[in-house]
Amino acid sequence: MADNSNTRNFRKLLSEIIDTEKTYVKNLEVLSSRYLDPLSTVTFLTTLEITQLSESLREILKVQRSFLKRLERVIEEHSKVFSSEREDLVRNTVLAVGDVFLFSADQFKIYSSFCALYSRVQDILNSGENEPLRHFLESKNETKEHCNSLESFIIQPIQRILKYPLFLRQMAGLTLEKSEEHRHICKACDVMQCVANHINEMQKLSAEFGESFRSLSAQDLGVRDLWAERPDRQHSADNIPVIKAGYCVKEGGKMKSWKRRYFVLNEYGLFYFTSEERRKTTFRNARESIFYTSAGSMEHYKSGYCTKQGGKWKNWLSRYFVVNQDGIMYFTSEQSIEALGVIPKNSVNGVQEISPSQFDRDNVFEIHTCCRTYYLQCENHDDLCEWVSAIRRLLPHPKIQLNVGELCTYSAVHWCNIRDIVGKKAHACEIATSVFVFRSALAIISRYKQNTKEDRDGATGSTGSSGPQVADLFRSIIPADDILVTEETDDMQDRYTWSVTQSYLDDLPPRTYKFCTSSKEIRSRFVTAIQDINQRRT
Repeated sequence: MADNSNTRNFRKLLSEIIDTEKTYVKNLEVLSSRYLDPLSTVTFLTTLEITQLSESLREILKVQRSFLKRLERVIEEHSKVFSSEREDLVRNTVLAVGDVFLFSADQFKIYSSFCALYSRVQDILNSGENEPLRHFLESKNETKEHCNSLESFIIQPIQRILKYPLFLRQMAGLTLEKSEEHRHICKACDVMQCVANHINEMQKLSAEFGESFRSLSAQDLGVRDLWAERPDRQHSADNIPVIKAGYCVKEGGKMKSWKRRYFVLNEYGLFYFTSEERRKTTFRNARESIFYTSAGSMEHYKSGYCTKQGGKWKNWLSRYFVVNQDGIMYFTSEQSIEALGVIPKNSVNGVQEISPSQFDRDNVFEIHTCCRTYYLQCENHDDLCEWVSAIRRLLPHPKIQLNVGELCTYSAVHWCNIRDIVGKKAHACEIATSVFVFRSALAIISRYKQNTKEDRDGATGSTGSSGPQVADLFRSIIPADDILVTEETDDMQDRYTWSVTQSYLDDLPPRTYKFCTSSKEIRSRFVTAIQDINQRRT
C-alpha cells in the first residue's frame, strides 16, 4: 500500500465484502425457505422450472457458505490488519483474499444454471392472471416492502456474482501497480471476470437452445420417438430411412371394413397411409390406443368424475376420468368401455390450479399438453389437490437433466452422414448442427440455416428472425454410458472428422453420427470431454 489512506480504504473494502457476504448468504436462506421450497409443492403452478431453480439455489447456497467460511478464516488469521499499519500484513491479507476467489472461481460457474432459469421463472411468477400465486406472494411478504418481496430476493444471486470482479478491481486499485499483491489480485479479478463472461454466454445459449434442452431432458431414453427426435411437423414421411414398405389390407377401427393401405416400417415404428403417393405429404401413426375394458375396472392412480370444458363448443359436461401409468382417459360414465378421449403420458406438459375468476367457477385446474389445454372442475379443493398430484406423476422425471451449469463443451459442427439418419432430402449444407457435451449426456440439435429456412417458408410469412424462434429439424440425446467416440483418420484441410456411436437401443442397431470440425483443437476438445464423462460414469 502506498499510503495510510489506501490502507484505511482497504480495511473498509474488506469489511464491506465480508459484511455484504454474510447478508447475502442469509438472504439466500430466506429465498429458499420462504419462497422457492413452498412454491415447489403448490397446486397453482406448473412446478418444473421452480423446482429446478430451487435445486440450483441449494447448490449456490452450499458454495456460498463454503466461500464465506474461507473469507472469515482469512479475516481471523489476518485480524491485525485492522489495527496495524505494517505493509507486510496488508500484503499477506490481499494475497489471501485473492487465493479465496481463485479457489472458488470454478465453483461459481454453477450460477449459470440459476441465471439461465431466472428469466423463464420471472415470466411465470409475473403472470397477473394467477390469483392464487399473487395471494401466496402477498402472504409471504408481511411487511409489504419491496426489499422483502420475492422479486427483490430472486435477483440477488445475479447481482452478487457480477459484483465480485468490481470488488477485486477496487482492491487492485489500492495496491502498488508493480507489486506482487497487485499482480495476484488482478489475476483473481481476471478469473472472476471470466466467470461472469461464462455466465453471460450460458444465458445466451439457454435463450437459444433452452427449449430444445428441456424437450431432450423429457425424452424416454429407452426408445427412439419420432416426434421427439423430429419435431418439425412439415418433415415429409418419405424423408426417413425405411426398413420395409408395401401395401397391406387393414381392418378399420370403427366400421370394421377392410381397406388397402400403404404401410411403412422404420426405426420409429409402423405407419400407414392411404397410398404410396400420400406417404410423401402426411403421417398417420398406426399405434393408436383403443380400450375395450370398462373404465371402472382399469388399474389407476386416480379415477372419478370431473366436469370438463368441451374442446369445440366450450360447454361443461360431466365425464369419468382415469389417470394411470399410460396417461389420462375420459369416458361418458364409469361403465363405458370405449374412451371418448385419450391424453398420452408423453404429451402431458404440466398441470396446475387456476383462478376461479377465469371461468367464474371454483376448484378448476388445467392440463397442458402439446396440442391443447384441458380445463376440469372438481367437487371440492381436496379433490382438486388429489387430481393434480395424480397427474403430476405422469410428468417426466428425467434421469438426465441437460443443465447449462453442467455443460463441458459445445460447438457447431458439420454433420457428414446426416442423410443416413435424417433422410435423403436432408442436405448438410442447408442445415446447422450443434453438438453439446454435458456431464451426463451428449445432445445433437439440427436446424435449417436461417437463409434456407426463409427460402423454404417463403409464402408462409416467416419472420426470418434468429434465436429461439428457429425450430429444430432433428434433436437427439445420448446418455454418457452409451457413447463410443472415435477420431477418424481421413482428415482434409479444415475438415477434421470424428464419430459418435450410440449403442443398441430398443432392439435397434447402433447408430453412428459422423461429424467434422474446422480445427484439430475443437475435435480434440470434444473427444477429451466425451472420454472424461465416460470415465466419470464408470
